[in-house]
Amino acid sequence: MSTGTASRPPRFDAMDPDVLLDPYPRYRELRAAGPLCRGGPGVWMVPRYADVSALLAHPALTQRLPEGVGRDLPLFGTGPAGELSGRMTSALEGADHEAVRKVLRTGLAPAAVGRLRAFTATAAARLLEPHADGAPFDLVGDLAFPLQAEVVARLVGLSDEDRAVVWPRAMTLGRTFIPYRIPGPEQVRVADGITTDLRELLGRGLAERAAEPRDDLLTAFARAVSEGRVSRALAVDNLVFLCFAGFETTMNVLGSVSELLPSRSGQWRVVADDRALVPAAVDELLRFDAPAQYTIRLTSARLAVGDRVLRPGRMVLLMMGSANRDERRFADPDRLDVRRRDLRHVAFGGGPHHCVGRALGRAVCEEAVGALLDRFRELDLAGEPVRALHPNFRAHESVPVRGTPC
Repeated sequence: MSTGTASRPPRFDAMDPDVLLDPYPRYRELRAAGPLCRGGPGVWMVPRYADVSALLAHPALTQRLPEGVGRDLPLFGTGPAGELSGRMTSALEGADHEAVRKVLRTGLAPAAVGRLRAFTATAAARLLEPHADGAPFDLVGDLAFPLQAEVVARLVGLSDEDRAVVWPRAMTLGRTFIPYRIPGPEQVRVADGITTDLRELLGRGLAERAAEPRDDLLTAFARAVSEGRVSRALAVDNLVFLCFAGFETTMNVLGSVSELLPSRSGQWRVVADDRALVPAAVDELLRFDAPAQYTIRLTSARLAVGDRVLRPGRMVLLMMGSANRDERRFADPDRLDVRRRDLRHVAFGGGPHHCVGRALGRAVCEEAVGALLDRFRELDLAGEPVRALHPNFRAHESVPVRGTPC
């Protein structure tokens, strides 16, 4: 709801089949119409770059409402998944939020990211070795998914055996937490079951690291629990969160490498001829097809957006995917250009809840692209990519490619 006399903003339907395939034409219409659109009862969406960038750090937008304002129960109810949705760092505020992020920053410090970058380079080269003969392979199933599984497992401290158990369930859980619609009973049941299983597995790991520390996030959280800085419940649930939050962005960017190939933009050859452009190419992919299209906030106070005032307790979805294609901010925004300058996109969010793993995500993507360039003189699609149709994540089920070995 809002106050003001402006005409009613347009409605955005993230589940429209055309939008699921390609949301960008609709985003263009919404940006032209104004600074706000409607996403559902009590839900507002913000499509323009300037507004999204400013609101990511706005004090009236929060992850958790003050008591008595708006919805009291989490979207997933009061069971395990509902508890998880309120404890993961993206939903925390205040002292708990800072304490958990401090632990995560320890595990994602520059030296740790450097070690994981080296690990990623070796792992990516190994995963591509079976495809060195030029036979077609799947950029998602044969590289992006297993590579990110190995990297996050190394970061958290999971064994190979545990990794095989965690990742399919973690991905299912992550894609269930959609910041757009209320989950049905079956979704809640599945999410509760997965949450319970992952809590048990990671809780055991936490106890093991308390007795035998290592250089991983399980140890960092075990230490924080023993020192009273983070509760055990917060530690376990944020390890669960990390398992799926650490997956989507990097995996989806690697799937969108298909946009660089000759069958699409042809920018792959530009990068191959100038390897110094690899970091810029990764950032341009993040801008061009943001892995997460929206981030959710809640109004804790009256908030003016354009000529409307949103009441406390309203849900606001900041449309990062639309903002990154805003013609007011980026010249020719629908063109993929690895030489583009001033790439201050919002794919990693912003403000106190910006993605704490963004440095690692960039490093993994850069090393994976580098491994492809090392292995193949040419690379192109071997079939039509298959999209994973999801109202928030821009992901692929498969991207068949064929390379010409170096």
